[in-house]
Amino acid sequence: MKTKLQTVLGGIALASTVAIAAPAFADDDLFHDWDADSSGVLDYSEWDAGFDDENLMTSWDEDGDGMVSDDEYSQGLYESYDVDNSGDWNDEEYELFEDDIGDGGIFDV
Repeated sequence: MKTKLQTVLGGIALASTVAIAAPAFADDDLFHDWDADSSGVLDYSEWDAGFDDENLMTSWDEDGDGMVSDDEYSQGLYESYDVDNSGDWNDEEYELFEDDIGDGGIFDV
């Protein structure tokens, strides 16, 4: 019985880790694609070229410096798809993200 419980808990832990790590891995390439000068931040011209939404940039720019860092980008992207504000993505939220980064999606730049 103890072994069965350990197996179940191990599976839950692994699934949780994959679910949390997948969004961070997926959005990393998008940030670097937009960061044309490889400065580690997106300035307004880079943001505008990748995703023309000044209001969204302003809301993701947590420190108000007029640029979106990699951390601000990751957090903003993650929170944008966490519709229920639960702190993690359910299947529907992740599928919406996957649709948007796929061919023809809003992040297909």
